[in-house]
Amino acid sequence: MKKLYFLLFLMSVSVFAFGQQINEFEPNPAGTDPANTTFELKGTPSAAFDLWILSIENDGYNGTVDKAANVTGTFDANGLAVVTTSDLENPSFTIILTDAFTGTTGDDLDGADNGTLDTSSLGTILDAVGVSDAVADDTVLYASSLGGTDILFNGEFEPLLVFRDGTTGDWYNTVTVDFGGPGEYIGVFDASGVEVAAGDFDSDPTTGPTYGADNPSLSTASVNDYNKKSFSVFPNPTNTGSVSIVSASSSNYGKMNVAVYDVLGKQVINKTMTSEKLNVSALKTGVYIMKITQGKATSTKKLVIK
Repeated sequence: MKKLYFLLFLMSVSVFAFGQQINEFEPNPAGTDPANTTFELKGTPSAAFDLWILSIENDGYNGTVDKAANVTGTFDANGLAVVTTSDLENPSFTIILTDAFTGTTGDDLDGADNGTLDTSSLGTILDAVGVSDAVADDTVLYASSLGGTDILFNGEFEPLLVFRDGTTGDWYNTVTVDFGGPGEYIGVFDASGVEVAAGDFDSDPTTGPTYGADNPSLSTASVNDYNKKSFSVFPNPTNTGSVSIVSASSSNYGKMNVAVYDVLGKQVINKTMTSEKLNVSALKTGVYIMKITQGKATSTKKLVIK
């Protein structure tokens, strides 16, 4: 029986380690739009692949197939492959990696505009990542409903690069902060919109993509420190008229500012907290985005009002 459990464990690890997935691409690289978009995929070392990459519009619940490209090749000895498609439209969008596609460009997979995709033409969905360029689009990305990750708006600009951590597989994105301003620089943000120091990675993510090579990884010490900067919001969903917001770090002193946005991107609350309780009784039933800032720590949370 122990051998059986061990074999099942190995099988689960193999699926996680070698399942075909999107590893890195540039949603909106600096400069003029290129003719093509480069994707790095990850899969079983030395295995051949025949896959589809789709870009689904997400300016609101759109759901239109904007791009559909059949990509083929063989993963290298490290399980990486670099492929190209025609240039993507700028975000917001959801990128889907699937083993088949029987539809065509222009198909509306969300005809009801309710956030539910018709996946009947998509074969087996292997991976999905949503990229938002506005708070209003954070709640309408499709990737999380497909088992993938939605990269929420970073509060600055469209991502230059999105990539998986080379060790954990977590998504990060680089973006121009204070674009055109005196303090302009390239920053790194996690999928929830929290900025992470570029120096906390084992190689600098702000220098550009690493197609065909290992992606940058957040160091263990930095991960531990970064996790201390998270916030908890509860109850969530809520119908009580208030929520509690608590920093996970007892050493994260300083005033906490909370901004809440509706799905159209309109700011409906902006408050400097004097206690853990935030009054949300004026909010109507629906989904909202909270941006919480305390000192150098910033986090973006989804808030559901019942």
